[in-house]
Amino acid sequence: MIQWLSTYLFNSYPPVFIASWIIVILTFIVAILLTIIMVSRIRKTLKIRKINKYLKEFEDVLTEFIFEEDVYEVGSDPYTGLLNQLRGVQRSSWKREAFVKVVMRLHRDFKGLPAKRLELLYKDLSLETYAQKKFRYSSWYEKAAVLAELGQMQIENSLPFAAEYIDHYNKILREEAQFAAIKMGGVQNM
Repeated sequence: MIQWLSTYLFNSYPPVFIASWIIVILTFIVAILLTIIMVSRIRKTLKIRKINKYLKEFEDVLTEFIFEEDVYEVGSDPYTGLLNQLRGVQRSSWKREAFVKVVMRLHRDFKGLPAKRLELLYKDLSLETYAQKKFRYSSWYEKAAVLAELGQMQIENSLPFAAEYIDHYNKILREEAQFAAIKMGGVQNM
């Protein structure tokens, strides 16, 4: 078999020789591409699992924070301890992404004092700085998501980011910028 293969690959006529090497090279390229695809899918699956684990963990912590107002009063030791515990969120982009998702979802679900407490926690953790960094170096759809986040959390110092895109040619980005500008500073900013 090996002798037949070596004869076929190395001692055949030029067209057969070239075709056989093209097939071998394409096979290796396909194998490499399949390996890259499999590795990227595995990494993406692991990321999703980690984020889902963090989502559950942060949801429990934030629900306790929202409903136990007297324990987590601003400036109290438990509130400071919670802030110190959640500062670790800022180090990992996966944890920060999961935390912001939970904060945004809870903020959408609650109105009044619980929503204000979530806004205060968001500001105390300085999560708007990460959103602003992400805003500068991202595509239009990520910018729209960041504008929605900053608008929902009513981060007034991010108004210049929204104002810059109020007249943008992309309809979705323009609408998010207009909505964020209204949430941040009122109708007079339009």
